Amino acid sequence: MKPYFSLWDVAGGNLVNTYSNGQMALRVAAELIDVNGLEYANDLELSWTSSSDETRHIAIGEALVALTRGVPFQRPYRVQPVATRPRRHPARERIAS
Repeated sequence: MKPYFSLWDVAGGNLVNTYSNGQMALRVAAELIDVNGLEYANDLELSWTSSSDETRHIAIGEALVALTRGVPFQRPYRVQPVATRPRRHPARERIAS
């Protein structure tokens, strides 16, 4: 397996996508932050996985914003704003049900 970069929405535990190069991952991160606001960067994480499946966390939050500022901004495709919904407390839902 080839090494790759990953963008994660850590609040939801969802993989946004994987990328073969860091520049593309940073471009998408920059656009997601631009569309959803700076506070969304706190929910976004950039990581790198080696060919031997070793994962290294590169940046999250302000560190990711700083990395994206050095990337030429191009819109390779249109990113939609992330839908926000109130977070529920699972224990309360089980008790209430």
